[in-house]
Amino acid sequence: MTKPLLSILLLLPLSVSAEQCREQTLPAEKALPTQDNAAAQEDLILLTTGWPMVGETRLKVMFWELYDAQLFTPSGTWCGGPPYQLSLTYLRQGRTEQLVKRVADAWRRQGLDHPNRADWLAQLNSIWPDVSVGDNLVFILTATGMSGFWLNENFLGGVNDQDFGPMFGDIWLAPDTLGPNNRARLINQTGYGT
Repeated sequence: MTKPLLSILLLLPLSVSAEQCREQTLPAEKALPTQDNAAAQEDLILLTTGWPMVGETRLKVMFWELYDAQLFTPSGTWCGGPPYQLSLTYLRQGRTEQLVKRVADAWRRQGLDHPNRADWLAQLNSIWPDVSVGDNLVFILTATGMSGFWLNENFLGGVNDQDFGPMFGDIWLAPDTLGPNNRARLINQTGYGT
């Protein structure tokens, strides 16, 4: 079999899956509020509650279990980007400063930078509370770039910058994430190491 033909055959399932993602994502995305509709942003979690889960994983550092993560999309399939809901259920308590430092460290280690990075971290520091065992922090990113955070279904706020959401989600979902096995489980990628 020639390489071009093999390449086409390998891409066929991906294009069908991508088309399925687009078809199932568009109606759900139209129901979500736009970035400039701040009043509707708080209710965003209600519009994503019925989305099916794509995958889940447990983040461990050495022998400490930190949180369980679940990824939800309108189609229940990872389409490579928003809209999605990332849910983190904490297995340990953590102070706001520790959580924000972990975000900064992850961005630094992944080589992710942005001119507004310091401002974003300051905003996270002001909207995120300390977390306790069992707390559920939800991050939602729409295809239009609107994002927000909820703790135990209560709206915390968001960073009003369309560049923030994708970079925040990249900590877990980018192909070059620091946790490729966790990413594989979140996006339900089969055939990847555990």
